[in-house]
Amino acid sequence: MARSMLHNKGVARNLWGEAVNAACHMVNRVYFRPDTKKTPYELWKGRKSNVKYFRIFGSTCFILKDRENMGKFDSRSDEGIFLGYSSTSKAYRVYNKRTKKVEPTKVEEALQDESWDEAIHDKLLQFQRNDVWTLVPRLEGEHIGTKWIFHNKTNEEGNVIHNKARLVVQGYSQMEGVEYDETFAPVAHMESIRTLLALACHLKFKLSQMDLKTDFLNGLLKEDVYVAQPK
Repeated sequence: MARSMLHNKGVARNLWGEAVNAACHMVNRVYFRPDTKKTPYELWKGRKSNVKYFRIFGSTCFILKDRENMGKFDSRSDEGIFLGYSSTSKAYRVYNKRTKKVEPTKVEEALQDESWDEAIHDKLLQFQRNDVWTLVPRLEGEHIGTKWIFHNKTNEEGNVIHNKARLVVQGYSQMEGVEYDETFAPVAHMESIRTLLALACHLKFKLSQMDLKTDFLNGLLKEDVYVAQPK
């Protein structure tokens, strides 16, 4: 069934796991168990399943960009591919063609997946090795929240190599006049990369690319900054 779903809509083969999950989700709610007139879902839950939310696997859909700063004439949505259903919440799973990501909607959902759980623990272990923070009792009203960001790492062919988790502080909780004037970006601007490539071509420099597993952009802070523990 999953193979037919992939080929019918021309979905990339590396998303076969999503097709299998979607097929299992539908089979458990549609097909009767042998010698019964009930689906596996009905036998397990004791009630019939609502299938009105079912959608066609591989269909084109659009994702509202409600968390990005956009100009007046920028597109308000990204084109995506419908891949299935969340196993822990009432949500759809969609592949974003622009960001090339299939991200979990909640941390609780990510923790259900062994690969995401491994990525989170790997990041926390890196913090421990580099003495990123010191655990202290919580101070009311004097800390900045944190949030997990999940990302699928892909190769040049677009196949997912591994899952990557990033822990970021919620900068919007900063107060004006307190640790407010400086901001730090984790990546270089595209203008800087284009300038570097242009200079390399003109001066005939040899460029090499490498992927850093862990990088820390800032040195030791002169002041104390309190952040909440990751959830």
